[in-house]
Amino acid sequence: MSSLLPSTVLIGAGDAALAGAWAAALRPYGLSVRVISQSEGVAAVRDRDLLVLHSSFPEAAVEVAARVRERESRGGIVVVTATPSLPEAVALLGLSCTDYLPASLEPDKVARAVAATAGLAESLRPPYQLLWQSFRKRQGREHIPPVARACTQTYTHAAQAAGADVTVLIEGETGSGKEYLARALHFMSRRRDKPCVAVNCGAIPETLLESELFGHERGAFTSANRTKPGLCELAHKGTLFLDEIGDMSMAMQVKMLRFLQDRTITRVGGVETIQVDVRVVAATHQDLRKAVREGRFREDLYYRLAVVNLWLPPLRDRVADIPRFARHFLAKHSTSAPAKALTDAALDRLREHPWPGNLRELENVIQRAMLRAPARTIHARHIELDDSLLPDEPLRLFPVALLQGA
Repeated sequence: MSSLLPSTVLIGAGDAALAGAWAAALRPYGLSVRVISQSEGVAAVRDRDLLVLHSSFPEAAVEVAARVRERESRGGIVVVTATPSLPEAVALLGLSCTDYLPASLEPDKVARAVAATAGLAESLRPPYQLLWQSFRKRQGREHIPPVARACTQTYTHAAQAAGADVTVLIEGETGSGKEYLARALHFMSRRRDKPCVAVNCGAIPETLLESELFGHERGAFTSANRTKPGLCELAHKGTLFLDEIGDMSMAMQVKMLRFLQDRTITRVGGVETIQVDVRVVAATHQDLRKAVREGRFREDLYYRLAVVNLWLPPLRDRVADIPRFARHFLAKHSTSAPAKALTDAALDRLREHPWPGNLRELENVIQRAMLRAPARTIHARHIELDDSLLPDEPLRLFPVALLQGA
């Protein structure tokens, strides 16, 4: 059997007769076939297994596929449904499902499609999954990959940029996951074994930011009683993440521009020019194009930063991700096992909220709901949402052309 073929084809269907017919049609192809029950579920899927799901399976195909990908399974997923829909197809595509078939197909035609998929499953993995898996192996299982197509496109572009030593600018609203994406870029790059140093340019006073970034010599100012290397030096051979770079003063922008041009620094109070080898990733919640037009941000610095420009959509544009992030936060903040569960009505309430605070707001809402729900089930009445921050007009931070990929 080819190394690309799955270890086993697993069939998940609520109709036992249909599952048996599929299994019989698949065995002549030389594939090992097994029908799985709902109690086995995702736990039965191993690294190279190919999963075939029928819409009669008790769990929704998108949810099952998402949990399979969280287990880092590299096998294919084929979904056969009696009620095909565009939203489900898009969500499954984002999870790199390898086929989406109508339930009206005869078992032999389903088997033919599954057999063809078996030999292609590995080669059809999108680049962003490689980015995700590389990051999760180093950071543990705390983070989860995106499902929504708007976000998987960003991750695909990030994966393409990760291997190149170019400067990357990540734009998106506060709380949308920009630092996570920056760290993912680092761990996918050739610099993964070196430091990833982060600095929030908006949180440090202008008078101290130069010293933080470039370091200072002893005696450079009153409290400088020793020489201190800056963050640029500490990130040598690794990645420097400049968060909220849109908040940087014009004077500091000039110094940052010089650093990006030649990758050299001079410590405050020093005369020696120090060469550093760093990859720079910057992020902002501001519209830097507008800031350039208004004279608040240098145009030459913008183009130095935006060699690759990544846009992280807000959570309201990633509705397919909300249930999975909500369950992740439940597990993260649970003090006992199993974690509390959300009802369908509670999930619907979460999906309908526009989330001006993005993932940070969602995490806070989940924590409050866990406190308000005395039992192990969280109902819609336990979801307390704050509408006071919602604007009168629809939220839109960046130009429509950018959102459409122009």
